[in-house]
Amino acid sequence: MGTVTPLDVRSRAVDPPTGVLHDVRGSLNVIRGQCHAIVRTGRVGDGTIERLRLVDSEVDRIVRALDQVRSALEGRRCDATVDHVDITRLVGEAVRRHEGLAGERGVVVASIVGVGPRWVTGDADRLRRMVDNLLQNAIGVCSHHGRVLLRVGGRGARVVIRIVDDGGGRGPGTPSGAGFSGAGWGMGVAIARSIAEGHGGSVTHAARDDGTSVTVVLPAATPPPAGA
Repeated sequence: MGTVTPLDVRSRAVDPPTGVLHDVRGSLNVIRGQCHAIVRTGRVGDGTIERLRLVDSEVDRIVRALDQVRSALEGRRCDATVDHVDITRLVGEAVRRHEGLAGERGVVVASIVGVGPRWVTGDADRLRRMVDNLLQNAIGVCSHHGRVLLRVGGRGARVVIRIVDDGGGRGPGTPSGAGFSGAGWGMGVAIARSIAEGHGGSVTHAARDDGTSVTVVLPAATPPPAGA
């Protein structure tokens, strides 16, 4: 079990309503992608059940996001659960959640796990939001048949996530690709950076002629005891 701590202790600021709405739209993008993937297969199988589980999970996230807005409007403070988080697993789950959305655009999403530390301490839901925002941005700027690669590795006492796309170097402030219901790199990177900095980390961005690279660095944590 994780410990509960005020959210403003773990981050520089409580999410403004615009940030929460951005996350809700992100969850709706995931739901739409999974539903379209079910329609494309034209049959019900084991994959369909898994996609429906992902949809159910995103609905829960939307409910939690709307609860944050209500708490903010009522002047109540949100709390965050701080626990051990396996970044390798978190990234793998993000890739699976976004396969439907990527498939809509003909984009291939994959992850590679390198050597080094993989555990951090923090709020798992907010860290998921951090990765989701950056991944959706990368998918949004990719052209048809593009590719997004997520690399997880370590650098000393740091866990590093690197998200690379071949979207032509369009970076923060550039509108998303046509037909993608995103808000551009700017909002997504701002949300991700706020979450990373709230966990003692950082987010940096580099635009290239053939795409964009975003690097997240977080302090590594000691792995939890076996069976914890």
